[in-house]
Amino acid sequence: MKKTKNPNKILNKQLKEICSKVVKQRDNYTCVKCKTTYPEGSRALTCSHFWSSTKWPTKWDLDNLDTLCLGCHTQAEHDKQGWYMSYKLEQLGPALYAEMEIRANQIAKWSQHEKELMLEQLEAKYEQSN
Repeated sequence: MKKTKNPNKILNKQLKEICSKVVKQRDNYTCVKCKTTYPEGSRALTCSHFWSSTKWPTKWDLDNLDTLCLGCHTQAEHDKQGWYMSYKLEQLGPALYAEMEIRANQIAKWSQHEKELMLEQLEAKYEQSN
C-alpha cells in the first residue's frame, strides 16, 4: 500500500524553500558575513536561522533569516552569542531584536490556513522581485 504524503509536511517544505529563495534574493546572493557573492542557485549559500528553526513562531520570519555561505554558517552556528548576535542587533535594532527574542521563545503553532497564506505572500514577494 502506497503511503500518502502528509499535506502539512509538504507545506512546511514549500515554506522552507520559498523562504530560502526570498532571503537569498533579498541579500543579493551574498553572504552577510564575508560579503562573498555567489551565482543564483549556488549550493554554497545557506539560509540561516538566528533563532533556531525549531522555534515555530520565528521559523519563517524573514527578520530571523540571513544568507550565509557554508563556512560562515558553520562559524555562526557556533558563535550565536558573538558575531551573529552583534550582527542581528545591528540589523534589527535593540527593540525589534528583543521582540523577536520573546516571540522565538513563545509556544505557538501555525494553522494550515496561516501557512497557506504565508506561502502565497512569500511566493508573490519572490515573483515581484524577479
